[in-house]
Amino acid sequence: MDLASAIRSNERLKRLFWQGKFGLETERLRVDSKGCLAHSPHPAGLGSKSEHPFITTDFSESQLELISPPMDSLESARGFIQTLLNVVQSELPEGEQLWPQSMPCALPDEEQIPLARFDGDASGRTEYREYLSRIYGRSRQTISGSHFNFSFLPEFFELLSRETGLAEAEVKEQLYLKMVRNLMRDRWLLVGLLGRSPLAHESLHLKELVSGKLIPVCCKHGVSIRCSAIGYRNPESLPADYSSVQNYLDGLNALVSAGKLLNPNELYLPVRMKTASDGKTISHIELRIMDIDPEDPTGMPLDALRLLHLGVLFAALKDENDAFEWEQQIEADHLQNQIACWGFSEDATAFCEAQPNPGSSLRLQASELFDDIERRVFGAFPVAPAPYRQSFESYRSTLEDWNNSPVNKLKQGIETQGFIPYHLQQAGSHALELASESFKFHAFTDLELSTQLLLKAAVRKGIQFEILDRKRNFIRLNRGAKQELVIQATKTSLDRYSTILAMENKKVTKQILREHGIATPAGRDFNSPEEARSTWPLFSGHAIVVKPMNTNFGIGISILKSNTDRVLFDSAIEAAFREDQQILIENYISGREFRYFLIEDQVVAILHRVPANITGDGRLSIRALVERKNLDPLRGKGYVTPLERIALNAAEAQHLKSQGLNFDSIPAEGETVYLRENSNISTGGDSIDFSDRIHPSYARVASAAANALGVKITGLDMIIQDIDQPANADNHSVIEMNFNPAIHIHCHPFQGENRRLDERILSALGFI
Repeated sequence: MDLASAIRSNERLKRLFWQGKFGLETERLRVDSKGCLAHSPHPAGLGSKSEHPFITTDFSESQLELISPPMDSLESARGFIQTLLNVVQSELPEGEQLWPQSMPCALPDEEQIPLARFDGDASGRTEYREYLSRIYGRSRQTISGSHFNFSFLPEFFELLSRETGLAEAEVKEQLYLKMVRNLMRDRWLLVGLLGRSPLAHESLHLKELVSGKLIPVCCKHGVSIRCSAIGYRNPESLPADYSSVQNYLDGLNALVSAGKLLNPNELYLPVRMKTASDGKTISHIELRIMDIDPEDPTGMPLDALRLLHLGVLFAALKDENDAFEWEQQIEADHLQNQIACWGFSEDATAFCEAQPNPGSSLRLQASELFDDIERRVFGAFPVAPAPYRQSFESYRSTLEDWNNSPVNKLKQGIETQGFIPYHLQQAGSHALELASESFKFHAFTDLELSTQLLLKAAVRKGIQFEILDRKRNFIRLNRGAKQELVIQATKTSLDRYSTILAMENKKVTKQILREHGIATPAGRDFNSPEEARSTWPLFSGHAIVVKPMNTNFGIGISILKSNTDRVLFDSAIEAAFREDQQILIENYISGREFRYFLIEDQVVAILHRVPANITGDGRLSIRALVERKNLDPLRGKGYVTPLERIALNAAEAQHLKSQGLNFDSIPAEGETVYLRENSNISTGGDSIDFSDRIHPSYARVASAAANALGVKITGLDMIIQDIDQPANADNHSVIEMNFNPAIHIHCHPFQGENRRLDERILSALGFI
């Protein structure tokens, strides 16, 4: 049984066929405000370019290379690149932008294009770039692109081995080699549909690879100068042996020995097989035929990535009619150049003898390939994800209406606005879009935002990480031999388990703080609802707070300022006992509440949390004002955004009722209405940074409290009557200490500056 038949005959294999590991790489030039190549050094805030696993330089010091690790989906791989672009953008010198096009910006004279500079043990990388500049010219090396990496899951090959009776290593090699050969045959289709480099700036003069002369670039009908014969390629077509991995590697070494290549990486094939650490086993396939799309903020639309994935899957299933020897390789090269120069215009015809219908329209042959993909992939694998079908049909429509294709619209935009103005406009638009959700790590949006921010800081500093348990936000950070386990961004090895348990228990926390002379609210603890309810005569008429002994995010907490309603008192007790077997009833402390965030007994941020509120305009109801405020992209649900949406539930209705209001009430213009008594961000509150606005004596109180419990990372909540007056025995109270404080509220406050707690935690852990 052949491999394609074996895959189609097993239901589990058919499902695994759509899964895999996806990795993306993209190169970007840094440009100044005029669209000229930047001459500044690699941004220092991005760490060492020779050691960074995700962000480095390519040929030029002004040419960034961004690399995602292998991810479980195209969406997460693209999300990783999106986050890398945002990280890079935040570190660019003022006035610089990322160039959103494969063809370079306005270039200086050839010798003025700066090579990437590496020092010490990495200095050989600079020497290699000097060699490349002599052979290919510096201008050609600034042409940038994106790479698509794919591998099937190990389970897929294990099952395919059992199904065919072949050794797993043999199955893997056979399938990957077949995919590479078919992708090399049919790559012209992908080049034609994904080409986005139809024009070049007048400053681009490429070194003629035979004569060595610098010649201007002109491509009247093209779709991808980058993938054409004058683009990014070797001086001459070089053969490759795809009959086995060993023959392929031997062929590369022969080219090096013959002086055709300096090293195997210099063979610029559009499709590469990449080997594992043993140098003999194929680890994944790399496609290097995708131009940067100027219309997309990441340069790689999901539609394009899905088409590449479909091309990979089709290559695994398509029958082979020849051995793909040197003659067929040359013809495939010619066809790639032809489609890159002509696209699918009416004048583009296939002249390669290897094609089914030489001399016929390339658009017709592309349509026939689409029909074959439809039959072999979608027809045989009905479990295909719906978005793939949508992307597939979108590209089929592009073929049918080529005059209105994306690349032709791109060409029109460039010709109308000018090469530099068009791309600068796109760069500016992309920068705004990337910055609008800068709080997200787009590959891991299911994680709590504090964890996303810590991972994003790790990426910025070049720290490797692994997600051990997504549901519990359990991660492992590592750099070299150093490793740290972190849960929910702030549970780390810095704190003892007993310290965490002490902070988790509010009664114990208060007792320890009092023993160290730190003011806390007076109160009592209760083990049963009956016991707590019996104290109504004692607390009636006194402002109190009722809360579970162990709680987070304000869950189960009730504030009763007047406490004259026995029903509300009993309800508050019931709500607290629903969350824990023990509760506290404490005196309510008047003043404003502030969150002090401490790392190693130092206050690093202070936040004022304002209860959920709206401001009236004299026209809209409270309900409508809440809905409008919730449209803010910073607000979401489930702790994956800096702020939570304001709810319109029973708790909010009750608090409005206590003010003589309801959801349909219309506040006066400028009137602020509070929908909650408690100020938790988790219940829709606003976060306002006060780090530089409070008398420093309160920071000393917070540090003393942290030392009293022996805690290294904590969020301390303090009520302060007057922030301008120094602390004394009667004007403040520590009401809570949190063992797992959120960092996102300090990194992205409703008002105020980012206090970079993500990086401070990495520093405390010894990574930076």
